[in-house]
Amino acid sequence: MVKLRFLGYIAEKMGTREINIEISMPIKLSELLETIKGINMERAVVIVNNKAATPDTPIKNKDEIVIMPVIGGG
Repeated sequence: MVKLRFLGYIAEKMGTREINIEISMPIKLSELLETIKGINMERAVVIVNNKAATPDTPIKNKDEIVIMPVIGGG
């Protein structure tokens, strides 16, 4: 089981702060996120097991993924 946590407006958009997804074999982060409506990696920061992730980051059971909005300032 993979735990996904959502922060900021992404949590509001998803209607929850956390979901769990069962996967049977390792997959790429981009493949996992394709199954979740409303997640756009270009408009979010994705952290996997406390490390910055890319679309090619392998995801396996027991991983924890945090998805948060890109923060900008000026």
